[in-house]
Amino acid sequence: MQITYDKDADAMYLYLSEKDSAKTVRVSNRVIVDLDANDNLRGVEILFASKMFADNLMRQTTRAHGGF
Repeated sequence: MQITYDKDADAMYLYLSEKDSAKTVRVSNRVIVDLDANDNLRGVEILFASKMFADNLMRQTTRAHGGF
């Protein structure tokens, strides 16, 4: 697996396969998946990555420390 991050686009891409993408499916406003010709997952793109991971880290920190 390879992970890339485009700071200008604030987009992270997780490469799960080296096969070519045949189809792209929007899962949500922030997540897009690429499928190969056999509908196997090829990769995942996460848009607004810094915000998504910052939000998740804040929730985890709040749970771990019992809130503010």
